[in-house]
Amino acid sequence: MMPLVIAVGYMIILGLVRPLRVARLRRHALGFGEKVTTLGGLLRTRHLELELAIDAARDQASLSKRILFLSRAQRVFQLWHVIHRPFSYSFAALAVIHIAVVTMMGYVWW
Repeated sequence: MMPLVIAVGYMIILGLVRPLRVARLRRHALGFGEKVTTLGGLLRTRHLELELAIDAARDQASLSKRILFLSRAQRVFQLWHVIHRPFSYSFAALAVIHIAVVTMMGYVWW
């Protein structure tokens, strides 16, 4: 497993590079006139099969990115529970002690 910072950096880099890779794929499949009308492959083409393949690859990449993020988030939340549980128990004990001391000293307002 990669560290969280590297995983986030990897996701950002992939998000920036992906449109350029898609444009390169479209340029390889298009003729000269279509390359011009699609701004070098940055815009969608009229080729249904090509666009379906690009959409499927985009969906797969999106799912992979979600899996990567959620696996890292799951690990962070597991560690959060390890730290959070002792603090919550100690704060609950302090609240009970505080209420008992205030009651014994007679600072009840009702």
